[in-house]
Amino acid sequence: MNLAMAFTNCAERHAQKTAIFWGEREIPYAELLAQSQKVAAQVQNQFGVKPGDRVALWLKNCPEFLPAVFGVLLAGGVVVPVNNFLKPAEVAFILNDSGAKGVISDTSLAEAQAQVAKLLPGLKI
Repeated sequence: MNLAMAFTNCAERHAQKTAIFWGEREIPYAELLAQSQKVAAQVQNQFGVKPGDRVALWLKNCPEFLPAVFGVLLAGGVVVPVNNFLKPAEVAFILNDSGAKGVISDTSLAEAQAQVAKLLPGLKI
């Protein structure tokens, strides 16, 4: 059993229980699992992720981080976490060194993403 399978089993057993508390918002396991499965499908379709491929997560502290982690794992990928406080050149180095097929990020990092895209043409964000 791997982490993705353990998460899926737990989410199915406790579907209505709260998995994430984010301020006033509560996200149940069923919703977290559904979001994770959507992310898995997207990284497979958009990035072409196959088992063992690396996908970087360049996100600020937010509830979307967990479905991104589990989505990559459900797709068979390897998660490469990237600190959102790094400079674009540092991020580009990590992405290049890790061999990440793509990056999951959000619009709050759009300016830095554009700089990384210039350093790594063809990178899927």
